[in-house]
Amino acid sequence: AIYQEALADFDEAKRRVPSEVARPGWSSDSGIARNLPRARPGRTDDSAPAFRARCAVATRRSPVEFNLAEINEVIAAAIPDREMMVWRDRRLTYAQVAERTRRLANYLHGRGLGAKRERADLAGWESGQDHVALYLYNCPEYIEGMLGAYKSRTAPFNVNYRYVEEELVYLLRDSKARAIIYHAAFAPTLAKIRPQLPDLEVLLQVEDDSHHALLPGAVEYDAALASSSPARPPVEPS
Repeated sequence: AIYQEALADFDEAKRRVPSEVARPGWSSDSGIARNLPRARPGRTDDSAPAFRARCAVATRRSPVEFNLAEINEVIAAAIPDREMMVWRDRRLTYAQVAERTRRLANYLHGRGLGAKRERADLAGWESGQDHVALYLYNCPEYIEGMLGAYKSRTAPFNVNYRYVEEELVYLLRDSKARAIIYHAAFAPTLAKIRPQLPDLEVLLQVEDDSHHALLPGAVEYDAALASSSPARPPVEPS
């Protein structure tokens, strides 16, 4: 049901998006728009594996490159007022998420994070981008963190909130994470290991019911967004 809803939103977006708001390579008749599988109402054989297989075939046929950051922008331009996320008592539209993730991307970009080396100059196992850790419970900020990172050309990655200190140190040091978005509930744990993480420069703390104070050098997540531009970041998303 979730992937069918997402496809329905994308289908409506590609029908309605005006060409002037589409990025290069996007149009209502682009290869990826043409070739995406359609949700098939009433069909009981559209299992997740079957759907993924159809998507794989479709993307192999398509010469158009795309990414989640671009898809978010195109859908937001076409159906800005449709709800994208509902979480507890919060409701965020596609337009609101697009703006908030642009603000996050501009904040990360303004702090000097981004792509340092292009893919053509890297081995297959290397990453040329700065890494952003997402140390969060399930929440809208997790999705925003991913999209905002993509729009700033940084690479987000998940941090298991059940990790103990030793595991956290290993993961954050091995990944050379330069930024972390974390729930305030994890501030005491992060404070204990902070001296062992010399690469970690940007700390964005998401408020929660724990009401822990900001860590030294950390910025409250919504305050960081409020201080940043809602314009598209001056980089190509990835």
